[in-house]
Amino acid sequence: MARSHKILIIDDDPDYVNATRHILERHYAVLCAYNGKEGWQRLKEEKPDLIILDVLMENKTEGFVFSRELRKERAFHDIPVIMLTGMRQQTGFFFPKDQSSDPRLLPTDLFMEKPVSPTELLINIENVLQRSDFLHDQPFKKGEAKPPEHKFILIVEPDKGVANEYRTIFRDEGYEVQIVSSVTETVKELKNIKCDCIIVDVDLPDMAGYDAVSVIKTIEPTANIIITAATNTKELEARIRKEDIFYYYIKSFDREELKLAIRNVLTPCEREVHL
Repeated sequence: MARSHKILIIDDDPDYVNATRHILERHYAVLCAYNGKEGWQRLKEEKPDLIILDVLMENKTEGFVFSRELRKERAFHDIPVIMLTGMRQQTGFFFPKDQSSDPRLLPTDLFMEKPVSPTELLINIENVLQRSDFLHDQPFKKGEAKPPEHKFILIVEPDKGVANEYRTIFRDEGYEVQIVSSVTETVKELKNIKCDCIIVDVDLPDMAGYDAVSVIKTIEPTANIIITAATNTKELEARIRKEDIFYYYIKSFDREELKLAIRNVLTPCEREVHL
């Protein structure tokens, strides 16, 4: 393990920060911050080689927002991020085990659930740092093609008022939007259009939204699906965990959270190339 690497821990739990710092200081230089604002300050003072980032700090999505904004900054966009949370269910994000670091889902290099054993954390840190060092050493080819942007959203929502609100929100974000109100209509649409994200309400007239996932995946295997519901229940969470669902959103939450989820689906994080 290389002692020259600097690691920035951003977490609002002082006990966790101190314990993690104690583990890492044997191998790395360690910086600490206790919220996103302090994290940005430390980031600018001493550019780290890796960031260990908590999800839930001053608000539910602070870690997600920090990571997304990091990728927009030319000076910091290539810093790898390991995102940790002890409350994965409350974030609403569910990942297939083999896609937890897929940049289409979140702008992170690795997503881990607390509690994390010291050995597991150290191994993952070293793997991420080695991969980052390797990428930095690779020559990029001029004119290398970027992946195409995906901007088509299909909204499956029987409530016309909510559907129209979603349409306005996502069109303002620059996405193309199509609205249907049932699974039957969804199947018809999917035969004619290619969707990159499908927002499905759990209460549909012809089938429960989580049951509709398997139907949709039969037609669009690669589609990212977001389930929406009026309220959160243990039954809902249990059913969602069984399906290949990217995110579930409770309608009483801030609409900014839904917009953030859509950005994570439709805006892949790319390593910028500067020649």
